[in-house]
Amino acid sequence: MLTEIHVLNHIPPSKLDEYLAMGWFRMGQTIFTCHLLCFNNEIYSTVWTRLALQNFQFKKSLRKILKRNDQRFRTVVRRAVFDYERQHLYHLHKERFEGYVPGTLEESLFGMENRNIYQTLEVAIYDGKRLIGVSFFDLGRDSIASIMALFDPSYARYSLGMYTMLKEIQYGIDTGRQFYYPGYVVPRYGKFDYKLRLGEMEFLDVPSGQWCPIPELNINNLPAETITQKLRQVSLAMQRYDLAAKQLTYPFYDKDLFGYEEEEFLQSPIILDCSPENYDETILFVEYHYLLNKYRLAKGIRTFNSTSIFMSSFMDKFDPARSCLDIISIDKVIVESREPEVIADRLRKIL
Repeated sequence: MLTEIHVLNHIPPSKLDEYLAMGWFRMGQTIFTCHLLCFNNEIYSTVWTRLALQNFQFKKSLRKILKRNDQRFRTVVRRAVFDYERQHLYHLHKERFEGYVPGTLEESLFGMENRNIYQTLEVAIYDGKRLIGVSFFDLGRDSIASIMALFDPSYARYSLGMYTMLKEIQYGIDTGRQFYYPGYVVPRYGKFDYKLRLGEMEFLDVPSGQWCPIPELNINNLPAETITQKLRQVSLAMQRYDLAAKQLTYPFYDKDLFGYEEEEFLQSPIILDCSPENYDETILFVEYHYLLNKYRLAKGIRTFNSTSIFMSSFMDKFDPARSCLDIISIDKVIVESREPEVIADRLRKIL
Protein backbone atom coordinates (compact mmCIF):
# COMPACT_ATOMS: atom_id res chain seq x y z
CA MET A 1 0.00 0.00 0.00
CA LEU A 2 1.16 3.53 -0.78
CA THR A 3 -0.40 4.79 2.46
CA GLU A 4 -0.80 2.80 5.67
CA ILE A 5 -1.88 3.74 9.19
CA HIS A 6 -1.59 1.77 12.44
CA VAL A 7 -3.69 2.63 15.48
CA LEU A 8 -1.74 1.87 18.65
CA ASN A 9 -2.60 1.75 22.34
CA HIS A 10 1.02 1.68 23.44
CA ILE A 11 4.41 2.11 21.82
CA PRO A 12 7.63 1.45 23.74
CA PRO A 13 10.74 3.40 22.65
CA SER A 14 12.31 0.37 20.94
CA LYS A 15 9.15 -0.14 18.84
CA LEU A 16 9.21 3.52 17.79
CA ASP A 17 12.79 2.94 16.60
CA GLU A 18 11.56 0.08 14.41
CA TYR A 19 8.76 2.12 12.87
CA LEU A 20 11.03 5.10 12.17
CA ALA A 21 13.60 2.85 10.51
CA MET A 22 10.84 1.63 8.12
CA GLY A 23 9.84 5.16 7.11
CA TRP A 24 6.87 5.60 9.45
CA PHE A 25 5.95 8.75 11.35
CA ARG A 26 3.58 9.84 14.10
CA MET A 27 0.22 11.40 13.17
CA GLY A 28 -1.81 12.31 16.25
CA GLN A 29 -1.81 9.13 18.32
CA THR A 30 -1.48 6.88 15.28
CA ILE A 31 1.60 6.11 13.23
CA PHE A 32 1.63 6.10 9.44
CA THR A 33 3.68 5.89 6.30
CA CYS A 34 2.96 7.32 2.88
CA HIS A 35 4.83 7.49 -0.40
CA LEU A 36 2.66 10.08 -2.15
CA LEU A 37 1.15 13.47 -1.38
CA CYS A 38 -1.15 15.79 -3.29
CA PHE A 39 -0.44 19.52 -3.50
CA ASN A 40 -2.12 21.94 -5.90
CA ASN A 41 -3.76 19.18 -7.97
CA GLU A 42 -0.41 17.44 -8.48
CA ILE A 43 0.83 14.15 -7.03
CA TYR A 44 4.31 14.16 -5.50
CA SER A 45 6.55 11.47 -4.03
CA THR A 46 7.65 11.55 -0.41
CA VAL A 47 11.23 10.68 0.48
CA TRP A 48 11.78 9.72 4.11
CA THR A 49 15.02 11.04 5.58
CA ARG A 50 17.22 10.64 8.61
CA LEU A 51 20.50 11.94 9.99
CA ALA A 52 23.07 9.61 11.57
CA LEU A 53 24.31 11.19 14.82
CA GLN A 54 27.41 9.12 15.46
CA ASN A 55 30.44 11.36 14.81
CA PHE A 56 28.08 14.09 13.55
CA GLN A 57 29.37 17.66 13.53
CA PHE A 58 27.43 20.81 12.73
CA LYS A 59 28.67 22.60 9.64
CA LYS A 60 29.77 26.21 9.88
CA SER A 61 26.47 27.83 8.82
CA LEU A 62 24.57 25.85 11.45
CA ARG A 63 27.11 26.61 14.17
CA LYS A 64 26.55 30.29 13.36
CA ILE A 65 22.80 29.95 13.95
CA LEU A 66 23.41 28.11 17.21
CA LYS A 67 25.90 30.64 18.50
CA ARG A 68 23.81 33.69 17.60
CA ASN A 69 20.59 32.35 19.10
CA ASP A 70 22.23 30.82 22.17
CA GLN A 71 23.55 34.29 22.98
CA ARG A 72 20.24 36.03 22.20
CA PHE A 73 17.66 33.67 23.74
CA ARG A 74 17.12 31.26 26.63
CA THR A 75 16.35 27.67 25.62
CA VAL A 76 14.86 24.88 27.74
CA VAL A 77 14.55 21.18 26.79
CA ARG A 78 11.98 19.34 28.92
CA ARG A 79 8.88 17.16 28.85
CA ALA A 80 6.33 18.75 26.57
CA VAL A 81 3.90 21.28 28.03
CA PHE A 82 0.54 22.17 26.48
CA ASP A 83 -0.90 25.49 27.58
CA TYR A 84 -2.25 28.82 26.32
CA GLU A 85 1.19 30.12 25.26
CA ARG A 86 1.83 27.15 23.00
CA GLN A 87 -1.71 27.21 21.65
CA HIS A 88 -1.20 30.90 20.79
CA LEU A 89 1.99 30.06 18.88
CA TYR A 90 0.12 27.29 17.06
CA HIS A 91 -2.52 29.74 15.85
CA LEU A 92 0.15 32.23 14.77
CA HIS A 93 2.09 29.58 12.90
CA LYS A 94 -0.44 27.10 11.49
CA GLU A 95 -0.97 28.94 8.19
CA ARG A 96 2.50 27.68 7.24
CA PHE A 97 1.32 24.04 7.43
CA GLU A 98 0.23 22.08 4.33
CA GLY A 99 -3.05 20.21 3.89
CA TYR A 100 -5.70 19.83 6.58
CA VAL A 101 -4.72 21.72 9.74
CA PRO A 102 -6.44 20.74 13.03
CA GLY A 103 -7.99 23.58 14.97
CA THR A 104 -5.92 23.16 18.12
CA LEU A 105 -2.42 22.08 19.07
CA GLU A 106 -3.77 19.24 21.20
CA GLU A 107 -5.83 17.89 18.29
CA SER A 108 -2.78 18.08 16.03
CA LEU A 109 -0.58 16.12 18.42
CA PHE A 110 -3.11 13.84 20.11
CA GLY A 111 -5.90 13.45 17.52
CA MET A 112 -9.16 12.76 19.34
CA GLU A 113 -7.40 11.17 22.32
CA ASN A 114 -6.82 12.76 25.70
CA ARG A 115 -3.57 10.91 26.28
CA ASN A 116 -0.15 10.64 24.67
CA ILE A 117 1.33 7.22 23.95
CA TYR A 118 4.62 8.81 22.88
CA GLN A 119 7.40 10.13 25.07
CA THR A 120 7.30 13.73 23.85
CA LEU A 121 9.77 16.44 24.79
CA GLU A 122 9.94 20.07 23.75
CA VAL A 123 12.54 22.70 22.96
CA ALA A 124 11.16 25.99 24.33
CA ILE A 125 12.74 29.31 23.31
CA TYR A 126 12.31 32.42 25.43
CA ASP A 127 13.05 36.07 24.78
CA GLY A 128 13.17 37.20 28.36
CA LYS A 129 10.02 35.70 29.87
CA ARG A 130 8.17 35.52 26.55
CA LEU A 131 7.81 32.16 24.79
CA ILE A 132 8.65 32.87 21.13
CA GLY A 133 9.18 29.36 19.80
CA VAL A 134 8.69 25.71 20.67
CA SER A 135 9.25 22.38 18.97
CA PHE A 136 8.07 18.90 19.91
CA PHE A 137 9.98 15.66 19.41
CA ASP A 138 9.44 12.02 20.38
CA LEU A 139 12.04 9.78 21.97
CA GLY A 140 12.83 6.27 20.90
CA ARG A 141 15.48 4.18 22.56
CA ASP A 142 18.11 4.95 19.91
CA SER A 143 16.39 7.65 17.88
CA ILE A 144 14.56 10.98 17.91
CA ALA A 145 11.61 11.95 15.71
CA SER A 146 11.08 15.66 15.13
CA ILE A 147 7.32 16.32 15.09
CA MET A 148 6.47 20.01 14.91
CA ALA A 149 8.02 23.45 15.31
CA LEU A 150 6.12 26.66 16.07
CA PHE A 151 7.44 30.19 16.33
CA ASP A 152 6.28 33.77 16.44
CA PRO A 153 6.45 35.07 12.84
CA SER A 154 7.86 38.38 14.07
CA TYR A 155 11.07 36.47 14.94
CA ALA A 156 11.40 34.86 11.48
CA ARG A 157 14.82 36.43 10.86
CA TYR A 158 16.30 34.26 13.62
CA SER A 159 15.55 30.94 11.83
CA LEU A 160 13.87 29.57 14.94
CA GLY A 161 12.47 26.51 13.12
CA MET A 162 15.98 25.47 12.11
CA TYR A 163 17.30 26.45 15.55
CA THR A 164 14.92 24.10 17.38
CA MET A 165 15.91 21.26 15.05
CA LEU A 166 19.57 21.89 15.85
CA LYS A 167 18.74 21.82 19.54
CA GLU A 168 16.89 18.53 19.07
CA ILE A 169 19.91 17.09 17.28
CA GLN A 170 22.21 18.30 20.07
CA TYR A 171 19.94 16.62 22.63
CA GLY A 172 20.12 13.40 20.59
CA ILE A 173 23.93 13.56 20.52
CA ASP A 174 24.15 14.34 24.24
CA THR A 175 21.88 11.41 25.14
CA GLY A 176 23.61 8.89 22.86
CA ARG A 177 20.91 8.49 20.21
CA GLN A 178 21.97 7.06 16.84
CA PHE A 179 19.49 8.70 14.45
CA TYR A 180 17.48 11.88 14.05
CA TYR A 181 14.35 11.61 11.89
CA PRO A 182 13.02 14.95 10.57
CA GLY A 183 10.30 13.40 8.37
CA TYR A 184 10.08 13.54 4.59
CA VAL A 185 11.23 15.78 1.78
CA VAL A 186 9.25 16.11 -1.45
CA PRO A 187 11.26 16.28 -4.71
CA ARG A 188 9.97 18.96 -7.13
CA TYR A 189 8.18 20.64 -4.20
CA GLY A 190 10.82 22.58 -2.34
CA LYS A 191 8.94 23.60 0.81
CA PHE A 192 10.53 20.76 2.80
CA ASP A 193 14.06 21.09 1.45
CA TYR A 194 15.22 23.02 4.53
CA LYS A 195 15.67 19.62 6.22
CA LEU A 196 18.50 18.82 3.82
CA ARG A 197 20.50 21.71 5.31
CA LEU A 198 21.04 19.69 8.48
CA GLY A 199 23.91 17.62 7.14
CA GLU A 200 24.66 14.46 5.17
CA MET A 201 21.20 12.93 5.16
CA GLU A 202 20.13 9.41 4.25
CA PHE A 203 16.91 8.47 2.45
CA LEU A 204 14.84 5.31 2.63
CA ASP A 205 14.88 3.42 -0.67
CA VAL A 206 11.42 1.85 -0.56
CA PRO A 207 11.94 -1.10 -2.96
CA SER A 208 15.03 -2.32 -1.11
CA GLY A 209 14.13 -1.09 2.37
CA GLN A 210 17.67 0.24 2.73
CA TRP A 211 18.84 3.67 3.88
CA CYS A 212 21.12 5.27 1.30
CA PRO A 213 23.02 8.58 0.97
CA ILE A 214 20.85 11.35 -0.47
CA PRO A 215 23.19 11.88 -3.48
CA GLU A 216 22.21 8.36 -4.65
CA LEU A 217 18.54 9.30 -4.93
CA ASN A 218 17.14 8.88 -8.46
CA ILE A 219 13.99 10.99 -8.60
CA ASN A 220 12.76 9.26 -11.77
CA ASN A 221 12.37 5.99 -9.86
CA LEU A 222 10.04 7.45 -7.23
CA PRO A 223 6.33 6.46 -7.20
CA ALA A 224 4.72 9.65 -8.56
CA GLU A 225 7.28 10.00 -11.31
CA THR A 226 7.10 6.30 -12.25
CA ILE A 227 3.28 6.29 -12.37
CA THR A 228 3.26 9.42 -14.55
CA GLN A 229 5.84 7.95 -16.93
CA LYS A 230 3.94 4.66 -17.21
CA LEU A 231 0.63 6.38 -17.97
CA ARG A 232 2.36 8.49 -20.60
CA GLN A 233 3.42 5.26 -22.33
CA VAL A 234 -0.21 4.13 -22.43
CA SER A 235 -1.26 7.50 -23.87
CA LEU A 236 1.33 7.14 -26.63
CA ALA A 237 0.12 3.62 -27.40
CA MET A 238 -3.46 4.89 -27.56
CA GLN A 239 -2.52 7.63 -30.00
CA ARG A 240 -1.61 4.98 -32.56
CA TYR A 241 -5.32 4.11 -32.65
CA ASP A 242 -6.41 7.76 -32.55
CA LEU A 243 -7.66 7.30 -29.00
CA ALA A 244 -7.42 10.02 -26.40
CA ALA A 245 -7.61 10.06 -22.61
CA LYS A 246 -7.55 12.70 -19.94
CA GLN A 247 -5.06 12.38 -17.09
CA LEU A 248 -6.68 13.14 -13.75
CA THR A 249 -5.47 13.34 -10.18
CA TYR A 250 -7.49 11.15 -7.83
CA PRO A 251 -6.98 12.63 -4.35
CA PHE A 252 -9.00 9.95 -2.54
CA TYR A 253 -6.69 7.04 -3.35
CA ASP A 254 -5.82 6.61 0.35
CA LYS A 255 -9.27 7.24 1.86
CA ASP A 256 -11.32 4.52 3.52
CA LEU A 257 -15.11 4.79 3.87
CA PHE A 258 -16.63 3.42 7.07
CA GLY A 259 -19.34 0.87 6.39
CA TYR A 260 -18.08 -0.02 2.91
CA GLU A 261 -15.29 -2.42 3.82
CA GLU A 262 -16.51 -4.99 1.29
CA GLU A 263 -16.25 -2.56 -1.62
CA GLU A 264 -13.09 -2.26 -3.70
CA PHE A 265 -12.32 1.41 -4.18
CA LEU A 266 -9.87 2.98 -6.58
CA GLN A 267 -6.45 3.31 -4.90
CA SER A 268 -4.40 4.92 -7.65
CA PRO A 269 -3.43 8.61 -7.29
CA ILE A 270 -3.39 9.29 -11.05
CA ILE A 271 -5.62 7.77 -13.73
CA LEU A 272 -6.36 8.08 -17.42
CA ASP A 273 -10.06 8.74 -17.95
CA CYS A 274 -11.01 7.02 -21.22
CA SER A 275 -14.78 7.27 -20.78
CA PRO A 276 -16.96 7.76 -23.86
CA GLU A 277 -19.66 10.41 -23.71
CA ASN A 278 -22.42 8.00 -22.71
CA TYR A 279 -20.67 7.05 -19.45
CA ASP A 280 -22.70 8.98 -16.86
CA GLU A 281 -22.46 7.27 -13.48
CA THR A 282 -19.57 5.09 -14.57
CA ILE A 283 -15.99 5.73 -15.63
CA LEU A 284 -13.67 3.78 -17.92
CA PHE A 285 -10.09 4.30 -16.78
CA VAL A 286 -6.52 3.06 -16.88
CA GLU A 287 -4.38 2.93 -13.76
CA TYR A 288 -0.83 1.82 -13.07
CA HIS A 289 -0.17 -0.16 -9.89
CA TYR A 290 3.26 0.95 -8.70
CA LEU A 291 3.84 -1.87 -6.21
CA LEU A 292 2.70 -4.65 -8.57
CA ASN A 293 4.27 -3.07 -11.68
CA LYS A 294 1.25 -3.53 -13.93
CA TYR A 295 -1.53 -1.66 -15.69
CA ARG A 296 -5.21 -2.20 -15.16
CA LEU A 297 -8.05 -1.20 -17.47
CA ALA A 298 -11.24 -1.10 -15.46
CA LYS A 299 -14.78 0.16 -15.28
CA GLY A 300 -15.66 2.08 -12.14
CA ILE A 301 -18.80 3.46 -10.54
CA ARG A 302 -19.03 7.03 -9.27
CA THR A 303 -20.25 5.85 -5.88
CA PHE A 304 -20.23 9.16 -4.02
CA ASN A 305 -19.77 12.81 -4.75
CA SER A 306 -16.88 13.73 -2.48
CA THR A 307 -18.30 17.15 -1.58
CA SER A 308 -20.92 15.35 0.51
CA ILE A 309 -18.22 13.57 2.53
CA PHE A 310 -15.17 15.79 2.83
CA MET A 311 -14.90 19.31 4.20
CA SER A 312 -14.91 22.20 1.76
CA SER A 313 -11.49 23.28 3.10
CA PHE A 314 -10.13 20.01 1.67
CA MET A 315 -12.15 20.01 -1.54
CA ASP A 316 -11.42 23.63 -2.44
CA LYS A 317 -7.79 22.70 -3.11
CA PHE A 318 -8.68 20.69 -6.22
CA ASP A 319 -9.51 21.83 -9.73
CA PRO A 320 -12.46 19.75 -11.08
CA ALA A 321 -10.99 20.03 -14.57
CA ARG A 322 -7.79 18.30 -13.48
CA SER A 323 -9.04 15.96 -10.76
CA CYS A 324 -11.57 13.17 -10.37
CA LEU A 325 -13.67 14.37 -7.45
CA ASP A 326 -16.06 11.42 -7.21
CA ILE A 327 -15.37 8.41 -5.01
CA ILE A 328 -14.81 5.54 -7.45
CA SER A 329 -15.57 1.90 -6.67
CA ILE A 330 -14.36 -0.84 -9.00
CA ASP A 331 -17.17 -2.48 -10.97
CA LYS A 332 -15.16 -4.64 -13.39
CA VAL A 333 -11.51 -5.18 -14.22
CA ILE A 334 -11.37 -5.61 -18.00
CA VAL A 335 -7.70 -6.47 -18.45
CA GLU A 336 -4.41 -6.38 -16.55
CA SER A 337 -1.03 -6.26 -18.24
CA ARG A 338 2.51 -4.97 -17.91
CA GLU A 339 2.41 -3.90 -21.58
CA PRO A 340 0.86 -0.53 -22.55
CA GLU A 341 0.11 -1.87 -26.04
CA VAL A 342 -2.17 -4.55 -24.58
CA ILE A 343 -4.17 -1.89 -22.74
CA ALA A 344 -4.41 0.33 -25.83
CA ASP A 345 -5.53 -2.58 -28.02
CA ARG A 346 -8.30 -3.58 -25.63
CA LEU A 347 -9.47 0.05 -25.44
CA ARG A 348 -9.57 0.15 -29.25
CA LYS A 349 -11.93 -2.83 -29.26
CA ILE A 350 -14.17 -1.28 -26.60
CA LEU A 351 -14.32 2.22 -27.99
